[in-house]
Amino acid sequence: MISSTIDFVCRNKAAALILLLLNIMLARRIVYKIEVRLNRFAREALGIGSGIRKNTIYKNMLNRLIRYVKLIINKDNRILNIIIDSSRLIIKQAGFKNPYSLYIYIFFQYINPVIGFLLVILVRKNFITAVLFGIFLFFACQNYVNTRKKDMVKKFEKHTYIIYKYLNNQISAGMRVADAIKSVYMIVTDKDIRSALVDLASRFELTNDIDACLLEFKQRFECEAAETLAVALKQGIETGNNSNIIARQEKKMFNRFIHQVKLETDMAKFRSFCAITMFCTIISIMVLIPLINDIKASLSQILIN
Repeated sequence: MISSTIDFVCRNKAAALILLLLNIMLARRIVYKIEVRLNRFAREALGIGSGIRKNTIYKNMLNRLIRYVKLIINKDNRILNIIIDSSRLIIKQAGFKNPYSLYIYIFFQYINPVIGFLLVILVRKNFITAVLFGIFLFFACQNYVNTRKKDMVKKFEKHTYIIYKYLNNQISAGMRVADAIKSVYMIVTDKDIRSALVDLASRFELTNDIDACLLEFKQRFECEAAETLAVALKQGIETGNNSNIIARQEKKMFNRFIHQVKLETDMAKFRSFCAITMFCTIISIMVLIPLINDIKASLSQILIN
């Protein structure tokens, strides 16, 4: 059995490599799920130790690079300012909170494709390949950021039912809409949505300008749910009574919430089924191919004799 497996690997190196990579991917997924199940601090521990320590040469080099970038940004360049403003909005929509997120995003979105293009030109000396590689790096970063933005919108839509329910309960109990807006963040558990609601409440507390606050809030979550919530909150501030709209939206968002939970459950079942099917297929291939080779070798020996 072992010799047949070794022979199969030697004759089919590409297939063996693919099977090995698939096994590694499945093993990592299984180990991660086991770790999360067994250790309730695993999620918090995953983010520990990844940052750069203070007072290191890497930290000093990074700070120096950021100072140079800030000097370039502060110059009066109209096109550059447009890129910077759009990048700030994008990283906010994607939920990035690192103080260096703006510079990291600009590097990977605009500078990294140029570096990749130049490297391919120097190494391969092929212009078309270099252009395709630069385009790939550009759209790879854009796709990652867009995925983060879509995840943020999905999380917000999932929490709108809780937000409407809280607002409906508080307004029905006699609380003013303005006070309900300032305290709605307390019932949200997701840190990204909670941070957005905290920013909304704090800005409204400082400026008392509901239009500017809701405009920034709608830019952060570009979806129909954010637009509808903004309209309901603005009407409540202006008229002092929006309980009918809040109640209707609560019912509508509850139905959407149930539908979204059902979709996520079905998708989780489908992914689990695909993972189990792939794992069983890999095991079957690794077991059956050596057996088939042994049977073929035995039949050939019998026919020869």
